Amino acid sequence: MAYSRGHKRRLALRYLFFALGVAINSFGIAVITKAALGTSPISSVAYVLDLAFPPTLGEFTFVINLVFIGIQIALLRRDFQPVQFLQIVVNVVFSALIDVSMAALGTFEPTGLAAQLAALLIGCTILAFGIAVEVAPNVIVVPGRAPCAPFRQ
Repeated sequence: MAYSRGHKRRLALRYLFFALGVAINSFGIAVITKAALGTSPISSVAYVLDLAFPPTLGEFTFVINLVFIGIQIALLRRDFQPVQFLQIVVNVVFSALIDVSMAALGTFEPTGLAAQLAALLIGCTILAFGIAVEVAPNVIVVPGRAPCAPFRQ
């Protein structure tokens, strides 16, 4: 099946916006984590492991997301579409960007409850915006957010 140049351009734009959403999400997670009031349930295991062991939050996120991908494959079996293996690439980028974001926010340490709550609110807003940008293109799902139903493009 041959695709027109316009279709290829739209698909490229969709993937570009997806990647932008992933980058925004990684920064939002870093801001939420730096608020020091807890983190999202999906990031909590990686965060706790990061506090106890040498690997970084991004490295633990990568490992946990690989487990999620494995579970998706096991649950969906034949319905797991090959395009969804791109989740592994997304996982590498997402996890690395979490560590980049944490490093960029290295000196950001909100002190006092008001500053922490403000940081948390800002982080949640960034994350919500990132998720909207990520899911709107409807190209692939990311580990931990994938439904247990086949992806349709």
